[in-house]
Amino acid sequence: MKKGFKFLLFLFMFLAFPVLADDGKLYQAGDNFTLSSEMAGTSFVAGNNVTTANNVDGILFSAGNFVTNKSKSDYAFIAGNEVIIEDASFKDGFIAGSGIRINSSNIERDLYVAGATISLNSNVGRNAYLAASDVTINGQINGDLTIYAANITIDSDTVVTGTLKYADDSVITISENATINNKEVVKGDSKKLVTMDFKSSLLDALSSFINALLVAVVIILLFPKIYEAIASKGKDKILSNIGFGLLFLLFVPFVSIMVIITVAGLSLGLLMLDFYFVAICLSTIISSYYYGNLIFKNKINNKYLLTLVTLLIIYLLKLIPFVGGLLSLVCLTTGLGLIVSLIRRK
Repeated sequence: MKKGFKFLLFLFMFLAFPVLADDGKLYQAGDNFTLSSEMAGTSFVAGNNVTTANNVDGILFSAGNFVTNKSKSDYAFIAGNEVIIEDASFKDGFIAGSGIRINSSNIERDLYVAGATISLNSNVGRNAYLAASDVTINGQINGDLTIYAANITIDSDTVVTGTLKYADDSVITISENATINNKEVVKGDSKKLVTMDFKSSLLDALSSFINALLVAVVIILLFPKIYEAIASKGKDKILSNIGFGLLFLLFVPFVSIMVIITVAGLSLGLLMLDFYFVAICLSTIISSYYYGNLIFKNKINNKYLLTLVTLLIIYLLKLIPFVGGLLSLVCLTTGLGLIVSLIRRK
């Protein structure tokens, strides 16, 4: 019941935000939705059955149960239960789903895909990173191809100009007609991916995303000056924020425990630990304010919509192995660093 309520709330927000957007045509949703008109900027679409077949002069965000993408865009962020990408073109792609098929498409640079089954029959300009239970390749990779999967099939038309990397416990079948420049076997546990329940992972991510979005909106409504202070910080502060955040992450628990050891400092030490854990919980939200304004400020004028888009990107990327872990660390340390800067400012 709780998850069902959150899902309904999620759909409501997707339906409501097009009204909030400066240009309603760029942010659309529906049960069965097809986007075929030219988009002069970032395009955000969601629904049960979603099809995009247009040119997007910006970033394409597409999410739904059944998602089909035939668009040309700068970047593609796509998530769904069943995802079909066909005759599409984009610079970098971030794809998450249960069953994923990428056919006759052109990825100019890098491709990141996570799912249960992946079929890649397209050209990738640079590197491809794939994680699933079953992966089938029959395209050209003009760089390195990294695969973490229990079962890997490399068909005859496959060309890898760089290095094919896969786990030592993967069951791999390589056609004798495939062209592989180099192979590298890495230590891994690909069998864990066989039991991966992607729907469960997606629901968990969706639940976390909704919770984070609600808290983010409440903070903007109740404490607008905090949002403005974070949004005003420039990109020159990225490294210093991460640095201060890392120091906060490592030293606050140590200092709190040292304070708790002294009887007189018990209450203060526990209070410090409480603040520490609250700061960690808020770190991704705080980071979304910061990075969202750095990346989308000139494209999305509505701060609520900007926050929604940024948080959605973060939680989609967190589904991708390795990339998600690195992103989580960056968001954690950046958020903590920004919290430290707000305290110092006071």
